[in-house]
Amino acid sequence: MLDRHVASTAPRLDANPRVSYDAEIRWTSYGIPHIKADDYDSLAFGVGYTYARDNAELLADAVLTVRGVRSLHFGPETCAPHQSMSNLDSDFFHKIYFDPGQLAARYASEQSRTALMLKAYAAGARRSIEETNARGTVHPCLDALKDAPITHRDLYLLLAQKAARTSGCAFAGAILAARPTSAEAEVGTISLGAPIERAPHLGSNAFAIGRDLSETRSGLLVANPHFPWFGPHRFYQMHLTIPGELDVMGASLPPFPVINIGFNRNVAWTHTVSPSRRYAIYELRLGRTSPLTYRIGSQTKPMTKRIISVAVRSQDGRTEEVHRIFYSTCYGPIIVLPEAGCLWSDRRAYAFCDSAQSISMVEQWLALNKASSVKDVDAALSHHRGALWLNTLAADSKGDVYFGDLTAVPDISAWQRIIRAPSRAARVVARKQNILVLNGSGRAHAPHVTSRAVRPAAKMPRAFRSDYVLNCNDSHWLIHRTAPLRRYPRFVGIEHAPQGFRTRMAHHELSALTSDGRRMTSRDCEEMLFSNRNYAALQVRDDLCKLSLDYAKVILSDGRTVELAAAFAILRTWSGCDDSDAAGAILFREFWRRVQSHAQIWRIPFSREEPLTTPRGLAIDDPAAIRLILTALAEAVEAIVANGFPLDVTCSAVQAIRIADQLIPLHGGDGSAGVLNLMEFGELTKEGYPRSDIQGTSYSQIVTWVDGAVIADAILPFSQSSNEQSPHASDQTRLFSQKSWVRLPFAETDIVSDPNFTQLRVREPRASAIAPDHSSTSMGDDHDLRP
Repeated sequence: MLDRHVASTAPRLDANPRVSYDAEIRWTSYGIPHIKADDYDSLAFGVGYTYARDNAELLADAVLTVRGVRSLHFGPETCAPHQSMSNLDSDFFHKIYFDPGQLAARYASEQSRTALMLKAYAAGARRSIEETNARGTVHPCLDALKDAPITHRDLYLLLAQKAARTSGCAFAGAILAARPTSAEAEVGTISLGAPIERAPHLGSNAFAIGRDLSETRSGLLVANPHFPWFGPHRFYQMHLTIPGELDVMGASLPPFPVINIGFNRNVAWTHTVSPSRRYAIYELRLGRTSPLTYRIGSQTKPMTKRIISVAVRSQDGRTEEVHRIFYSTCYGPIIVLPEAGCLWSDRRAYAFCDSAQSISMVEQWLALNKASSVKDVDAALSHHRGALWLNTLAADSKGDVYFGDLTAVPDISAWQRIIRAPSRAARVVARKQNILVLNGSGRAHAPHVTSRAVRPAAKMPRAFRSDYVLNCNDSHWLIHRTAPLRRYPRFVGIEHAPQGFRTRMAHHELSALTSDGRRMTSRDCEEMLFSNRNYAALQVRDDLCKLSLDYAKVILSDGRTVELAAAFAILRTWSGCDDSDAAGAILFREFWRRVQSHAQIWRIPFSREEPLTTPRGLAIDDPAAIRLILTALAEAVEAIVANGFPLDVTCSAVQAIRIADQLIPLHGGDGSAGVLNLMEFGELTKEGYPRSDIQGTSYSQIVTWVDGAVIADAILPFSQSSNEQSPHASDQTRLFSQKSWVRLPFAETDIVSDPNFTQLRVREPRASAIAPDHSSTSMGDDHDLRP
């Protein structure tokens, strides 16, 4: 890594600062950059430069993905990182779903400031990657970009991918799998689509504590997002300043040149993933003579046929073109989703309509960065509607708190009569999957769909309070124990339904911390998040251990006998927490993973009158429930023993991350068990839980105000840099392992007095014209044909 005390590469200066990007970058402990500039373009240039300096390979890999050229550089069969799709499927999806030409036109006409900032970000990233290459760094993704450097058009695609993360990207497999029951002759080399894929789970915990409950009488914000530790969705910490205009700190996902979760002098905010539906599926009646036509009213319209080509490198090094045919409608692409009942028959087909549009996202978060109160936060969300799939929770220095689900839910208010899906099959999909399935055959619907209108802000859930609001990825309904938000459509969020265990744990912890008139402190919040208390254990462990009196062993359905006495003894003495040294946490986790989906295990089922305490208790008087419970425990015992671990194996022995040559143990547990410090892994193996696919606590912050000054503690558990050779690849990871936090240096005096303070000024001439586009994302390689 470049020594930050000295700029080892001479900046390319321009004599006139008005025609140059000019950013001052100052680093404090843990590699946190404080980027200062006199204008937004220079600020974005500095952000691109610093992010790529710490994560050049990660950014390059993400760019190759959205360009749809992974198969060309890495072959078609391997999987794109951190998703189950092959490179070939990934390339086809990104080429068919995102249109770079359309994105560029929209940014140029509607969001000129955003376009200039992304152009500057790309310039900063290119500059940093050039310096990385100059140091002799060898990486296949960086090599692939040498002849086609990053441009602003790549960033448009990356933002579009972020926008569609929980909508279009979640239906990638359904789009790739769509093909009619009978079709005309295929052209060239046709490759069949992949199985249906679901996007990785994203989630978060968030608490906004108001003046009625906080010790400081100011707001107190707790942000605990759960995002992947690897890949393009890793958060990056930074502090952004334009004197007299902007002063904000927090973390962002690339390639945002602004803060996504953070705080300024007067307000702090965070987000949780909303369960609202940012898309709709339209059921189509097909034409009488061809499954490649569909009806709208009395008219029959042809589907749009596109032949997409992807360049593929074969094992012998040759390059060939592979083609696939895709069909779309005025609503969007045709999908096939068998598990939801969406099939393409001779009579019906289903089209996917995505309401999540990326164009306003940068302006949305820039408005949040500049907010001075929770009312400003609401106004920004209402105006831009750019938090496409995220709830927002905020607290301000006056002690007001806010919740708003202003996600990009389709606006069907003028078409309420068609909420009831047209066919019985569609109604089953709509009800069981909670997917908005609409009639695509009515004449009036097409204008609405083409505009991609979203439900008005005034008709979305929001609340202003002075005590608290919280959310842990359930709907808007129970953001407050005694003041629920009600009477919203199911596609906005389901009400009067069982709550997730993290939601129940959050309310349980908050009640305990504020009982008997107590007021909450930042320290209370830190302890709450990293206590690793297991809510499922709180609900069922006592009943489970009662079974030990009558069941020392169990005979499984295949005749095997499994001894349970030792397992019961371990669970009885377990702390009930998923701490690193907790003996029994892994045994309970493996048990709970196997039994949690069985509704019949509960002694007291869900009650709408007691939504935060039911279901509860094990039905240990029911023989069928006992059989399920004992079988799950026996299978948990067998899984642990079969992988070579003792039954009392601790978390630190099986869940860790290896960075360079250092193995760092991790605390935390499954969110389905109600552990707020969510750390989720794949299935247990002989090496422990997989270390290459960790999902859980990411950038977390606790913010309050004391005597008007903002006080913020934060932790980025996977650290700033994805480069294992960087000193900032594991420094915060070790802190997280020890349950420690970083006091963020936001005030100028704290920045310059930091013991690891270094600085660098980076300047570069602004390009007077758009940089050449090497992204290989032009849609000129497809063919728009009519059947």
